[in-house]
Amino acid sequence: MRGMKKLFFTWLIPLLWGICSLLQFRFPGDEYGLWAYGSLPGTWIAFFVSFGDIHNPLWPISVALVGSLIMAGFGRLLDGIGVRRSVWLGTLAIGTVLAFVLSVGSYPSIAKALSKNGSWTAYVLSSTMMGIYFSIVAVLILTLARRLISRMNERRNA
Repeated sequence: MRGMKKLFFTWLIPLLWGICSLLQFRFPGDEYGLWAYGSLPGTWIAFFVSFGDIHNPLWPISVALVGSLIMAGFGRLLDGIGVRRSVWLGTLAIGTVLAFVLSVGSYPSIAKALSKNGSWTAYVLSSTMMGIYFSIVAVLILTLARRLISRMNERRNA
């Protein structure tokens, strides 16, 4: 159990991202745009393998697996540098809400936004994935800045 606690982000981030990617494929937005945009870390597999028709179940599964492996690397990085869970969860919430407001707000009305991408689920899943990206970048910057400031204070006080 102690090992799982130490690898919190290594497991949580790819699991959350992979689930969102698979669900997003069922609610993909206009012409699979929100799915492709949200699943970007896994969509590069399309340059190497073709499964034909986008409706082939191998597409979402392969994108989710490849993307989850990439996201596991980022999760491991966050575990390795000792990111605080509460900080990550806070930045995830902020990033998700921000992405949701910006994506829906980019249309002149809610009706236009929904007619373009089909459902609230498409926006929520896409925004969650954008929130994951935002949270990773934000906590990396915050953690590294905190360490830099701490080291500067130690040198000043020494």
